[in-house]
Amino acid sequence: MGLVFAAHAQSWPVKPIRLVVATAPGGGSDFVGRLIGARLTDVLGQQIVVENRAGAGSTLGYEFGMRAAPDGYTLTIITPSYSINPSLYPLKFDAATDCTPIIKLASGPYVVVVHLSLPAKNIRELIALAKARPGQIAYGSSGQGAIVHLTTELFLYMAHVQMTHVPYKGGGIALTDVIAGQIQLAACRA
Repeated sequence: MGLVFAAHAQSWPVKPIRLVVATAPGGGSDFVGRLIGARLTDVLGQQIVVENRAGAGSTLGYEFGMRAAPDGYTLTIITPSYSINPSLYPLKFDAATDCTPIIKLASGPYVVVVHLSLPAKNIRELIALAKARPGQIAYGSSGQGAIVHLTTELFLYMAHVQMTHVPYKGGGIALTDVIAGQIQLAACRA
């Protein structure tokens, strides 16, 4: 005859939780991460620490999250770039099997934001302007090979226009340069 003991689940969380955002500060993913982090801090009663790990189309942040101990104390925000990165970069993890999605945080359309000096009030006018000035309009993206870059290039291909790509380390930085007039436009998630 053996002894039987009741099993008790460990309490969670008992220490701060790291929330990895694989993009630069100031962009949409960073905003969502900080908003969710603040709310989870309130709900869980434990600090959520948002940590930006940008670079290489977000793969640096994803790799950091994948290498973390599987103890529930490191969460990583996955963006649409995650699905295309295996065809663009040599990854140190299997994008299909090495992570477990737990919740969809946000979705939204892509929008085009233009500097006030650009004489285009809608997409039709922007296309006409780009056809009249091939390669002279500069657009910013959150980085070479990022989903916003590839989406914009698809749009340009379909519209039969040419623009100059200016890659940034994050979407927020590109938007800042649109506002400052350093570039004429940027596409971003709304």
